[in-house]
Parts: sequence; C-alpha cells; structure tokens
Amino acid sequence: MTGSVRPRIASVVAVIWLYLGPPWVLIGAFGLYGYWWIAGAVAELGGNDPRAEVPLVFLWFPACTLVLGLAGTKGAFALLGNRESGRFLMRLVNAGAALMILAFTANWMHGVTQASRFGGASWEQVQMALFGLLVGVLTALPFIIIARKLGSPELRILMQ
Repeated sequence: MTGSVRPRIASVVAVIWLYLGPPWVLIGAFGLYGYWWIAGAVAELGGNDPRAEVPLVFLWFPACTLVLGLAGTKGAFALLGNRESGRFLMRLVNAGAALMILAFTANWMHGVTQASRFGGASWEQVQMALFGLLVGVLTALPFIIIARKLGSPELRILMQ
C-alpha cells in the first residue's frame, strides 16, 4: 500500500468546515455590508450626537465570521490533501471559532446585565446572563474539542 491514509477525524473535520465555511463567508460579507449601511444611516440621522453610534459587535462579529469562513474552507481542502498546514490551520480556525462565540457571549452577557443603568442588575437579568453563558459554552464546546483532537500527537504522527 502506497501513500498515507487520512485519519477519520481529519475527514470529518474537513467535511464539517466545507459545510460551515462558505455560509460563514456569506454571513460575514453581508454582515459587514449591513454594518456599513447601518453606520451610514446612524451617522446621517444622529449628526454629532455621541449616543448615535453602532455597537462595535456589529463590526467584529461579521469580520471574524468572514475570516474564519475563508480560513476554514482553505484549511478543509488542505486537510483533505493530508497536509500538515491544513491540520494546523484547522486547529487555529476551530480555536478562533470558539473564541469568537465566547467573546460574543461575553458581550451579550454584559449588555443584558447593563440594561438597567441604575440600581444594578436584577436577578432576572443575572439569570438571563447565566443562561446565555451556558448556551455560549455549549456552542463553543464542539470547536474546542475539535481543536484539541487536531492537536493530538497521534494525529500528527498519522498525517506524516
């Protein structure tokens, strides 16, 4: 038998990102377009009012999604080609996806608990924030697991 055999985890991760990558690129592209459109409308309507600004999350979330989608698609093709660069790139993409989800979750939690400016957060707001944290961690968990699996020494040896 000639050539190396691609490990099953590499094939599974590549297929996952071939499905996730292109939609993330579209979401990121349309999200960035939407940000510039909303920012222009807010600037036109708000004038010099410092309260008239678009939250930065509307910029960084689509930008991260676009970059991760492009990198994930490229890494998936490299991983299908059984290249070490694909494994490394997919590790970074999965870790980045988990980090993006957790950062978005933290931003959402901050917004929920800061909804009432006076008197601190109510118990209902704290419960919503904790539920959001649970959802964010559970959403990021598969990406963390995949990044850890791709970093295993066994997989590195199998791909050589």
